[in-house]
Amino acid sequence: MEVQILEAESAEATTKPFALENVYDSHVHLMGTGLFDERLCLKHINSLDQLSRLELNPQHYHGQWLLGYGWHESNWGGTLPTKEDLDKYFPDFPVAFTKADAHCVWVNSKALSLMSLPKQLEVAGGVVVQDKNHKPTGLFIDAAKKWVEKLIPQLSQKQIQNYILRAQNIFHENGFTHVRDVGCEFQQWEILKKLEINNQLQLFVESFYYLKDDIPLNEFLDKIVSLKNQDSALIKSRGLKIFFDGALGSEGALLSGNYQGSGQCGFQIYSDEILKDIIAATWQRNLEVAVHCIGDLAVEKVVDISLDLQSEGVFGKIHLEHAQMAKPTDILKMKNLNVSCHMQPCHWLSDRPWLKDKLGELYAFVFPWQALKQAGIDFDFGSDSPIEKPSIFTNLVALYESPQAGINKLQGDLKPYFQYGRKDSVSGCKTYFENGKVKEVYFLNKKIYG
Repeated sequence: MEVQILEAESAEATTKPFALENVYDSHVHLMGTGLFDERLCLKHINSLDQLSRLELNPQHYHGQWLLGYGWHESNWGGTLPTKEDLDKYFPDFPVAFTKADAHCVWVNSKALSLMSLPKQLEVAGGVVVQDKNHKPTGLFIDAAKKWVEKLIPQLSQKQIQNYILRAQNIFHENGFTHVRDVGCEFQQWEILKKLEINNQLQLFVESFYYLKDDIPLNEFLDKIVSLKNQDSALIKSRGLKIFFDGALGSEGALLSGNYQGSGQCGFQIYSDEILKDIIAATWQRNLEVAVHCIGDLAVEKVVDISLDLQSEGVFGKIHLEHAQMAKPTDILKMKNLNVSCHMQPCHWLSDRPWLKDKLGELYAFVFPWQALKQAGIDFDFGSDSPIEKPSIFTNLVALYESPQAGINKLQGDLKPYFQYGRKDSVSGCKTYFENGKVKEVYFLNKKIYG
């Protein structure tokens, strides 16, 4: 039954049987996949009055907080929600609902009353949305989310372990044996090691550790080096993950021109100088750097800063996370770097209702996978789980349908973009697909699904 995934004209090709070794999701948030699977799902809310009909269960609460995920204002006409929309149905306890792109949090007045907000609501790399009286409306974007997140109780080790195991099951059900976790924290590494020792870990995991503001950079990097020195068969510590811009949906991705009708072009979370220092310090420790950069200007800046470092004799591996937009001139410059791009075709399916209207002429630079291939730039596909469902089929549908919307078609065999390609993998990992579904999954020659 094994065949290659070849160039195809429609999504009907996904119904044919095929098999892949080392099926790889190149951009996931491992613990977050299990965590968000337990939160209140808001993906199907298409009017604000449907909030009154949500079925709330105990697992949707963390401490006193009601936590939900998946809303997008385009589902109800494009009007941004406010704290008053939540207060109408949830006046008595704090509520935090994360947007579908995970770059914006919507809270109610009870949550706002718990915050110690400064008089000046400006924050580098983020936005507190305000009304005409300069009062917060209840939306916190990118770096501004910190005022919400620090109030939500921390997870226990037992909870983190349960969410990791829950995520592992989700990836198995969707055929994956290899994942690249770009949201790892040191506590998660300890739990992964425990699971591996107890033979409960049945995933090959690459870990990139998310830089937090409360730990000095050099101390943080030295800790990653220590963990890298303890690499095992299933757990590989690769390096550092940082956010450089926001997301297109929340208009935080850094563009070379303004979002249509908004008069602003997004923002960058670190200055050019600080980003250069971070990359240099990471490369000097022989670690890799993963940079979240979605907008075309964000990609340009990361590429140029990396090239500047090389000209100064500092070399290393740079990963462009998402690279959802890139100009042809910047793709050509990538040929001089040790670079990999990690893209999610499934984001096109989610973004297509509003993408052209939001970007205007800059739409010409979106999802440049064929341009990357022609330039010989290394790239892989993934899901950004839990932002999107981890699915080979969803990505294939996006690849087959996106040329109808002006996206240059990715030519040739698609198989390599879904398989782990580094030499330090493990053997005996294979997934069989049939009729658009996962049929069987083997890990270390042991059947784990199907």
